[in-house]
Amino acid sequence: MSPDAMERLERELLEARGHFDEMPVSPDAWQQNQHRLAVARSRRGGRLMAVAAAVVAVVLLGALVATLADKSPDRGAPGSGGSGGSGDPWQSENILGEPQQVESLRLDGRDMAHELVLTDTDGSGPQLCDRFTTLQDDSGAGGCTPRQPDADDSSVAVDWISGTTGSGDGLHGVVAAVDDRVMKVQVWMDNGDMTLAQLHPTGWEGTRMLAFTAPPGAPVPQRLVAYSDASGTVLQAVDLAHLFGMTWLPNQRPDCAGVQQVGAAGFAGGITVQASSIDAQISYTGTGGGGTREVCRSMTEAPVAVVRTGDRLVLVMAPEVAAIRLDGQGRLGPSGLVEQVGTTMWRATVRPVQDLRPEDTLEFLDESGAVLQRLPVRWII
Repeated sequence: MSPDAMERLERELLEARGHFDEMPVSPDAWQQNQHRLAVARSRRGGRLMAVAAAVVAVVLLGALVATLADKSPDRGAPGSGGSGGSGDPWQSENILGEPQQVESLRLDGRDMAHELVLTDTDGSGPQLCDRFTTLQDDSGAGGCTPRQPDADDSSVAVDWISGTTGSGDGLHGVVAAVDDRVMKVQVWMDNGDMTLAQLHPTGWEGTRMLAFTAPPGAPVPQRLVAYSDASGTVLQAVDLAHLFGMTWLPNQRPDCAGVQQVGAAGFAGGITVQASSIDAQISYTGTGGGGTREVCRSMTEAPVAVVRTGDRLVLVMAPEVAAIRLDGQGRLGPSGLVEQVGTTMWRATVRPVQDLRPEDTLEFLDESGAVLQRLPVRWII
């Protein structure tokens, strides 16, 4: 490198050095660089001297860029799907849509507002967050729940769901968000009542959210049924006792130990159906005068329970089941009386059957005629 070129390089580097006075650069940095160049010159010649000088220039230029970036007000600003959020789901930079007040209620002697929002604090994906606030305090208790792992499956419409119970006070709360296919959501209570959930927009991909809080002593939400249209097409039913565990519903005992002793549904031929919120017990007279038999079936994992008593089928059904069809060589008799079982949401009926074969299949339909579940006859006791 010629003396003129070296002089020009020194001048340019000194000018670049002046752009970042705040950087901790040694005052003899140029002298140290000259020493390195001299060593490189003695070892490998003039070509390596130019390379070494260029490396120093690149390092200094990189430091300048880093300094300017560090002073930028937009550095690390989180956004939808970004990273580096504050960790507070209620900070505006983390919110994906619009927070919504979904309930007004009284808790602990105070008037509270229940708010929901979809948020992303770290780029890992949307979470459904809720909080209870007062007029004086917007930092009330709450929490966040991630999206369901299988939310993209066509059989899943409730993409976020969580439940909370008050410590010893009987409070039960459900928060959920549904995808854009859902038209309405029925909330069935453990006393057999039903209410339509109010769906609130989130502002994110057509998702809507809901919350239902049952105060102490009130009926507890037990089942959510999401429908896609007015004809009654069921997208998904969620049994909360199955999802959250049996303790979600108060005073429940397994294996039909808690079935109601009054209010049983009765049918011709001595058939009776008793139920709790989680079980159904079918009683009938055995064939050939074999005495009374009892069969206990769980009602939390499937929308139906079926017991065969000779030439009849006893069926206990969830509220979204509207019809029964037999596919195969056998014949299913006409529909009969359908009764609510005690003060539960379950309904029971008895249907005559003829010539059932193991390869036949029972199909349970919603109001639109879509199949909710198929049950092979060979599985029926």
